Amino acid sequence: WAGAIRWVASLDHLPAEAKAGVFVANELLDAFPVERVRVHGARWHRLHVAATGDPSVTFTWACATAAPPDLAAALAARPAAGYPEGYTTDVRPQLGEWARALASHAAPRLALLADYGFEEADYFHPSRTDGTLRCYTHQRAHDDPLAAPGEADITAHVNWTAAVDALAAAGFAVSPPRDQGKWLTAVAMPRLAAIEAGGPPDEPTRAWLRQFLTLSHPAHLGARFQIVETRLDPARPPIPG
Repeated sequence: WAGAIRWVASLDHLPAEAKAGVFVANELLDAFPVERVRVHGARWHRLHVAATGDPSVTFTWACATAAPPDLAAALAARPAAGYPEGYTTDVRPQLGEWARALASHAAPRLALLADYGFEEADYFHPSRTDGTLRCYTHQRAHDDPLAAPGEADITAHVNWTAAVDALAAAGFAVSPPRDQGKWLTAVAMPRLAAIEAGGPPDEPTRAWLRQFLTLSHPAHLGARFQIVETRLDPARPPIPG
């Protein structure tokens, strides 16, 4: 690939001559920072980190004042009064800004987003009392980012409803999220049909099929990840699911 790829630091650095392209984002949205919010006194409050004064437990979560306007707007459809005291969740208020930045560039006419997440009703389900924030430290999963500051890989699931709404508001025609397995199977159907019609597969084809099954089988990654397909062409109808 030497000489065939041009790396840029951000969308703002795309070359002016780039007029068409495909934007592929694999686990990008789950890497966006989240704000943690908690229900206290029937209102949403932003959480912040506070020092405990205890050397054995250095930091803890504390409720700040009521959620600021950007968080309040992201939670407008989810009144705090509908949730139990102490209910905690995660919000990405920057999705709209990111979608507008993506739409402002002519190059990525098609965007494919692959990630793990939930539709909003499931994301904010009352039983999900501690949100989706998860940490990985030395291959061990846990849910306390304050236990080893700077040593954990921190992630949170994507609110697909919020992501789709942000993209649509930015001018994209957006498909609903589809399980990765179903999306890949639809895309690969011509090749799968050719393999089936061609008799016993050779070893390279068998290796490809093993990789395909890992990515598409519901017991592996096929049901854990979802794909959202978007096109920057407001004149076209939404992409069918």
